[in-house]
Amino acid sequence: MSRHGTTIAVLALVAIAVPLTNKLLTRDASPVVEQLAGAPARAEPGALPAGREPVRASLMTAWPLPPVSKQPADGYIEYPDGSLLPPLNGVAVAPPMSFTPSSPFTPVVARVRDAAGVEWYRHENGARSTTFVDGRGVSLAMIVMPIELPKGRKPFID
Repeated sequence: MSRHGTTIAVLALVAIAVPLTNKLLTRDASPVVEQLAGAPARAEPGALPAGREPVRASLMTAWPLPPVSKQPADGYIEYPDGSLLPPLNGVAVAPPMSFTPSSPFTPVVARVRDAAGVEWYRHENGARSTTFVDGRGVSLAMIVMPIELPKGRKPFID
């Protein structure tokens, strides 16, 4: 190809590339998602399931407490008083809950959701218990007991 032919070829490519680039840069940026046959619709990012409210960063949001059962139920959390409640946060079978003298058991009085979206059972003494699935896919149980710090003292995180 001669020098003149190469110049024409380059100009032709530029003439095609510039309008295409402009079209790509100015097109609607909203994603187009094709739904697979039978697959559920994907929620918009940040969307919550129907009936659930967004949580402000500093608040716990109350959720309906499921009925407490005294009858054996597979997969449920069994509390020391014999009460049974369903596991939270996508756990299918609840691991055992271990209350200790530093976090003693009291009856569950509410179900709440924290700012991170984690569901908890709140107990009479202020403790919270939950179940969750960790990054390895293992179901875990956790109990958190609030403590009061002496006035003017800040928490130390090690």
